[in-house]
Amino acid sequence: MVSVAEGWDNGSRNWSIVHNAQESIFDLAATGNLPAHYEGIRSEYISQQDAEGGDDADVDFIFDIPLQVARQICGYKHDEGASPWVAPGPVAFTQSGSSGTAAAKPWWRFW
Repeated sequence: MVSVAEGWDNGSRNWSIVHNAQESIFDLAATGNLPAHYEGIRSEYISQQDAEGGDDADVDFIFDIPLQVARQICGYKHDEGASPWVAPGPVAFTQSGSSGTAAAKPWWRFW
């Protein structure tokens, strides 16, 4: 299992956090100008991993460190709630014709 979070600005990577459980349960590579909340999240999840038995635990809390750092920045985590990028249900786009009746419009057309 691998989890990654990165911060980019104008095509340049400012920071990166990578966890690769195949290397070690505690594998965590963090480089660059890390967000201020990184250290608190890291400490919290490492403590949880230690409390569950460290390397011998049946759970990988370290996996969530990059994901929680990203969540604090963008307000979204892939496995919590609905995605902000997916519509909550079917969406119908319509366009008024000259007769005043609505005509069906393809979902991908915004104009």
